[in-house]
Amino acid sequence: GTLYVVNLAGTLVSGQTFKLFNVGGYSGIFSTLLLPSLDEGLSWDTTLLSRNGTLSVATVPWVTISPATTNAECASTITLAATAGGTPPLSYQWFDEQTNAIPGATNAALILPQVTSAQTGNYTLVVTNNVGSASGLASVTVSDTTPPILTLNGSNPMTVECHSAFTDPGATALDACVGLVTIVATGSVDPNTTGGYTLTYTANDGKGNIATATRTVYVVDTTPPPQTLSITNLGGGQLQLNWGHGTLQRATNGAGPYSDIPGATPPYTIPATNAQQFYRTKN
Repeated sequence: GTLYVVNLAGTLVSGQTFKLFNVGGYSGIFSTLLLPSLDEGLSWDTTLLSRNGTLSVATVPWVTISPATTNAECASTITLAATAGGTPPLSYQWFDEQTNAIPGATNAALILPQVTSAQTGNYTLVVTNNVGSASGLASVTVSDTTPPILTLNGSNPMTVECHSAFTDPGATALDACVGLVTIVATGSVDPNTTGGYTLTYTANDGKGNIATATRTVYVVDTTPPPQTLSITNLGGGQLQLNWGHGTLQRATNGAGPYSDIPGATPPYTIPATNAQQFYRTKN
């Protein structure tokens, strides 16, 4: 049937409750409700009408979101906080940039951790109570303005012995938005030529953010040449000793002890005798 209600109470405000009838049991619903008009922002709550004959004046929901617009860097955390009102109970549901309901996002605040550029868009919060719903919108932009973090593997500077093999240990680059970034290395090292060499590593995240690092490699020669000691028979009872470098030493047996020969420089002449003598050089 039709329920027709006339306002005899004057101005109607939120929170007022009216008991229209009281019977032992209720069944069915009214097909038509003709209720007094209410001020803007108010609505009739009829949820209890068919249960206990009660009508209430309720405030329809409203909501604002702060910040309404935000621009955040990749991998940062964004918090959207809502201020909402209306006659309780209020329920909340956030929707993502694709208008999909976000599972578990049923509170006044939405926290987006470790955001990526894919999460750029408009986020909506719908607040609902018994008499209606309201929605608020926040615009989110996720930017990538930070270069990758480029880390050299191995030591810097590096020292390589001349004529030994050199292998570039390389580098790694990690970007907050795209993850691992490919590294381009330039420069070369000639391990057979002493000197200083520079290797340059560059990482580009594809968003115009570039990181560079350099490594200095020193090719050094710390290995002395092989030591040789030669004896030449000059004739006339003279022998000549020649060696490349080091100090000439002498002993009376092969096991030593050996002692330096003061002032001995190559070529060094010694007399040929029957006495057993042993010579060596010391670096």
